[in-house]
Amino acid sequence: MLKKINRLQLRGEKNFFSQATRLSGSGFTTFIRKQIHPEAQITCMAPKKSTRLAVERNKLKRRARAFCAELLQQNVLAPLEYVLVLQKNFLSQDKTHILRELQDRGNKVYSSTGK
Repeated sequence: MLKKINRLQLRGEKNFFSQATRLSGSGFTTFIRKQIHPEAQITCMAPKKSTRLAVERNKLKRRARAFCAELLQQNVLAPLEYVLVLQKNFLSQDKTHILRELQDRGNKVYSSTGK
């Protein structure tokens, strides 16, 4: 489970997706906004388009959040705001592959001078 300091609350955000950088990949799409925080903030979304049943969407989000909590304990992500839009094949991927993709995407946005 993600700690409260690491949860990104999107309810009050009106223009998060217009300000964020979109990076697509295999298994998930990442929206990263360059807002510096003491620690990374993450939320996971599973659209109905990829998984129809709510049970499957909840399972997918629960496992993704658990994986993100492991990453945050290892302190390997840049302190940015992350939104993971999950696809059905996210769970079948190797954890090291997902970790490497998230690190590369975060470092790309963290080090960029644009936006």
